[in-house]
Amino acid sequence: MKVFALALVMLIGCGGDGPWSRASIPTVRSLAAVWAFAANDVWAGGTTLLHYDGASWTPHAAWPANTDVQDLWGFAPNDLWAVGNNKVFQWNGSAWREVAIGPSASQVDLNAIWGVSARDLWVGGGINGEAFHYTGTTWIRTITQAVIIQDLWGSAANDVWAAGQFGLSRWNGTAWMKVDSNDVTSPSGLWGFGANDVWVAGGFGTLSHWDGRKWTKTPYDEDNHFGDHVALWGRATDDLWAVGENGIVSHWKGTKWSSSNLSETVYLGGISGSPAGDIWIVGNDLRAAKGLVYHQGP
Repeated sequence: MKVFALALVMLIGCGGDGPWSRASIPTVRSLAAVWAFAANDVWAGGTTLLHYDGASWTPHAAWPANTDVQDLWGFAPNDLWAVGNNKVFQWNGSAWREVAIGPSASQVDLNAIWGVSARDLWVGGGINGEAFHYTGTTWIRTITQAVIIQDLWGSAANDVWAAGQFGLSRWNGTAWMKVDSNDVTSPSGLWGFGANDVWVAGGFGTLSHWDGRKWTKTPYDEDNHFGDHVALWGRATDDLWAVGENGIVSHWKGTKWSSSNLSETVYLGGISGSPAGDIWIVGNDLRAAKGLVYHQGP
């Protein structure tokens, strides 16, 4: 396996929160998801799966060939989950195993994964807005009103949100209920800090907040940094990040968003951070037609 050294190709300020460094990575066609356990244990997935050990990014030899990665969710370094195509995989620290859903998911492209534990996990996607619930032994198929689910997030086992092409749906422990709001446009990213503190990212720069009673669209510096927000990740209620089209990166500090564009020729589709304080963003360089990774240190 060839080792690719981490290189700081460029440094870019970001809404006063930079600089961001672009990492040197193996050539991949695209990257869609990232999960960081530690500063020396980061995963990035797309048309293949990459791993960062603190010194270099390398293709992960144990990842099944010809299998894309659309989303990642982790509980521990030896308990990482990935979805792609119509399959679900779990990493136990030494090997990947497929956790077969069965025939009901054979035609469903899975885009999203979220869970409370390895015995209480949700995956979703599909033109019918299918969401599959894993109990640790079996999968249960449900249908949301979201349609083509792009992301999942929950505050508890009986409170799960789904974002999709037709809007938002919410699981109450028994059924999915459609969530109507004029302040949420084409939702694609979800993150939150409790049942009454949920954020959604979406089309036309949407960054909206749920306070337990209603959704409120929060403004960002769209005059200078316009672009659809795609993905969210946050460490605390006053430290939330959103990324998306045209290289847009927005940072919520508790009272307002600061935004900037890393590059207008990149699409940013995933973001994650480690307890050490560093943050990783993955996406695609549209001009070069290949995946990319940005990093910001603590």
